[in-house]
Amino acid sequence: MKKKLFPMLLLALALVFTGCSTTQLEFWSKCQESSNWAASTIKGTMNMDMTMQGETMKMVMTMDGIANTEDMSSELTMNMDMSAAGMDMKMHDIQIFMKDGKMYMSKNYFVQLFETSGLPVPASFANPEVEFITFTDDNAQIAMIMEMTQQGMLADKEKYADMMKDIATELGLDVEITKKDNTYTIDLDEKEMLAFVKQIILTTANNMESLNKKYNLNIPDEDITALKAQMDEVKVQLDQLIPLAEAMVKGNVKVDYTFGKDQVNEKMTMNMTIPVLDNAVFNMTMDMVVGKAEAKEIVAPTKVLEMTQAELMNEMMPQMVVINRLDNTLMNAMGQSESCQVIVKNNEVYIPAKLTLGYLGQEVKYDAVAKKAGIEVGGTFKALNTISEKGISYVSLTEVQNLGYTVEATADFITIQ
Repeated sequence: MKKKLFPMLLLALALVFTGCSTTQLEFWSKCQESSNWAASTIKGTMNMDMTMQGETMKMVMTMDGIANTEDMSSELTMNMDMSAAGMDMKMHDIQIFMKDGKMYMSKNYFVQLFETSGLPVPASFANPEVEFITFTDDNAQIAMIMEMTQQGMLADKEKYADMMKDIATELGLDVEITKKDNTYTIDLDEKEMLAFVKQIILTTANNMESLNKKYNLNIPDEDITALKAQMDEVKVQLDQLIPLAEAMVKGNVKVDYTFGKDQVNEKMTMNMTIPVLDNAVFNMTMDMVVGKAEAKEIVAPTKVLEMTQAELMNEMMPQMVVINRLDNTLMNAMGQSESCQVIVKNNEVYIPAKLTLGYLGQEVKYDAVAKKAGIEVGGTFKALNTISEKGISYVSLTEVQNLGYTVEATADFITIQ
């Protein structure tokens, strides 16, 4: 887990610490003032559009919420309006809570995603006793980041700031910041952005062990070795990758931070052209106002469904399998595959019952009384007409069709959904 966290730590550092000039240090100091607030209100709007091959997708998102500093709990309400290819989609009153190292998102967001995609809403999401979703795999990393932040930045802000300055110096981080009145501006084109990324990769790869030891990151030696090997591989390819990336993306990112009394206004503008995608154009603007506030008690939702990201993807993907008769493999919509032997008896094609129906969401069981394999339909056991070959029960394509599945079969492939 610590190994996964290290790149995120470097990214966070790159985003918030930009160098050691007078203006850069002044900007850093201004950013640190908000960490002394008990809480921060957050209000913002993001506009995004992307045009490719004559088609334009537009999205407008608004955000309104509050975040407590000490325990890092927060609540946020989002609204999203999207349009693309003549289709409009509105997703409103999406609620997000952060509490005790867990993130909760209201299920209406996912339900609307299913409906917009033309997919049936899974029973687990349609359950009226479920109001929020939390992802257990995400929560583990969220909890670790919060723990490091609380033990580092929040426990001793001055010591944390000094540590960030020292790391920035060692890594050679240096992004130009301009200042006009109370507004600090960072403006990078694609060459400057990529040069910055290259700088971080090179200096990190060369200083990983010393950074880990000096700043008590407590990353195990074996993880450091694996990380360094990964970074070294990327480092070798940088001279080829950077020019390639410059040719793939053209544009700039500009961020303005305006510091006022008890509030910070942040405005980001991103304009990108992607030549390799027929000169697709991507534009985004984001206006955010963060204000000083009193702490608010955040209460975690109670009607919650816990699941992993993989389980969500499985719910969203259509129940479908493709059997390749050329190499005897079965693959589902998630890209998972297994060996699958097809047999032919009396001009009828048979496939492994447990394997195939299992990937289609059905559990094949053996009924000792009926002495048959079968599945449950509406709580009732339904026996299958199967044949046995080398201890494996096979079901015919005709039988699968009788279960309500659509079967398309050729000499080389069988598709079932």
